[in-house]
Amino acid sequence: ELARRWLAGEPWGVVAADLVAGGVMEGDLVRALQQLADLAGGLPRLDPAFRDPVARLRHRLLRPPVVPADLAE
Repeated sequence: ELARRWLAGEPWGVVAADLVAGGVMEGDLVRALQQLADLAGGLPRLDPAFRDPVARLRHRLLRPPVVPADLAE
């Protein structure tokens, strides 16, 4: 659905805003971003203002979770 809307020329900011407003899980958004990035051979056709926030979000979400020391035992 996301790829179809984006490839149809819908602005990325609108697609992403709809996803967030719909309560999409961050992991789902990262997977969708990865699929679109693979499809486009790089970051999707993002407005330059969106490139850094999307890259930071992907970086943060793709890191392994940090387990607090008191729960690690």
